[in-house]
Amino acid sequence: MTLPFVAVAAFATWGWYPALLGVRPGPNRSLLEARQLDVQTKPAWLAHLGEIWEEIVRTSIPSVSIDDARWQPAQGWWGGAAVGQDCELDVVAAHRDDRTRVLVGEVKLSLGPSDVTRLLYALEQKTRSCAWARNKQLTLRLWTMRWQGRSRRPPTVIDARELMTNWRDATRHDARK
Repeated sequence: MTLPFVAVAAFATWGWYPALLGVRPGPNRSLLEARQLDVQTKPAWLAHLGEIWEEIVRTSIPSVSIDDARWQPAQGWWGGAAVGQDCELDVVAAHRDDRTRVLVGEVKLSLGPSDVTRLLYALEQKTRSCAWARNKQLTLRLWTMRWQGRSRRPPTVIDARELMTNWRDATRHDARK
């Protein structure tokens, strides 16, 4: 898997070494040194990468414009749903000026065109099952570290390149003020 720059920067910032070696450096050190990491480290690595990617997405939200709007700091949300099973949402952020609007999103490591409609539908259903989402105007987004489609990415999907470009541009703009 080729990782975009954002992943490399995240590993340098948040640390990737413990994820590869586990909590204790000993058990997988020889595999790492021999360049023979196998599937026993892959699930831990992907879980760690997913956590970092979610945090990067949430951290960027107040700095960038999404759907021509600015949003308050984002956080993950999990809890009881008014209807059905408990739910977990990767990104939830209130609109800066309009209390009736909420940004809700799902964060994925990779995403393809066939996933978009299904994930957006599931995200809306899951969000609407939460009592706090009643009477709210939802802005739904999917973030992916890697877009796998040959077709153009839909506007409801934000990939790592777009996120980093928008974040960098917003930071430069804020620095000029």
